[in-house]
Amino acid sequence: MLQRTGRWFAFLVLCLATGVFACSDESYTSVGSATSGTIATPGSSYINNADCSYTFDFVHGGIELVFNTFDLENGFDYMYIYEGTTIPSAEFLKIRVTGNEAAGKTMYFEASQVVVVFQSNSFTTRTGYSINWARKTFSASSPGPPSPLATPECSYSEPPTGSWPSLEIVGDATFEFNLRLDTTAMTSRVDIFSFHSTTTDFIIRFLGDDIFDQPGTTNEAHRTIGFQATGGFGYYEAQAPTGSASPGVDVHLAGVFDSGTGTWSIFVDGMPKTTLVLQQSSSPYTLSSSGLGLNIGYYRMRWEVADRMWDMRVWNYSRTAAEIDDRLDWPLSP
Repeated sequence: MLQRTGRWFAFLVLCLATGVFACSDESYTSVGSATSGTIATPGSSYINNADCSYTFDFVHGGIELVFNTFDLENGFDYMYIYEGTTIPSAEFLKIRVTGNEAAGKTMYFEASQVVVVFQSNSFTTRTGYSINWARKTFSASSPGPPSPLATPECSYSEPPTGSWPSLEIVGDATFEFNLRLDTTAMTSRVDIFSFHSTTTDFIIRFLGDDIFDQPGTTNEAHRTIGFQATGGFGYYEAQAPTGSASPGVDVHLAGVFDSGTGTWSIFVDGMPKTTLVLQQSSSPYTLSSSGLGLNIGYYRMRWEVADRMWDMRVWNYSRTAAEIDDRLDWPLSP
């Protein structure tokens, strides 16, 4: 367009590049229904000065990224991937890629929170990227849950006290198991595993209903896992408001008991979580135990056919975070 103003000529040139669009920020969380999808350059190429982020914020599990295509201006335009956070910062930076170095690769991040950031400079552009993402609760080597039984079968013969694998554990202990619960179990409380004798008491309970109002904190024992050892108080994984598990989703849970301090460390899909003491009426709370012996799948809510706990492992020592994270799906040697 040509416009004359006095002795000056002003030129306005408008150029439209077909298929070039600005990217926008995207977010995927446990609140939504999406557990997989694609993040990609919106068009045939990206724009100059692009700055967008893709945030994955789930309760548990990891994030898998499959780079179908990846073409950035080498050394000038970058993709940054942050793990264990929803706010990008240098301390959480896991990897930085440019050029074609990520093309055809698959990356798996153990954390349930991952942020992918793409930034370009003000000069040359390329075709960009297309990345399939998926939330993963287990690695590909996981055997998965067994088929449900019409009638649950559980048996246990207690060895002599002090003879391993007796559940009469004195000292440190670690409990690991895979779990899937339906929506019914999440409306009440159900014992995943409990053992009660005249001297020993271990309780692992899913706290489905929100009855424990924790004073001084917004974290509440709602839809979360609780652990308790002999003579101690209940400890729970304080990831309010969504808790340790989601209906119908496989999750690996672990509790590590330190007998010296009387405290529990709790892990969800291999990741350490904030752990708090159960409280009721401003006082530490002790979970009530069932009758003598071993109990699975009952407290206030009976175990349903759709509810499953498998691969339960009891260790008579405190396993490290690395042991739990690295060996979630390792088979046991006879």
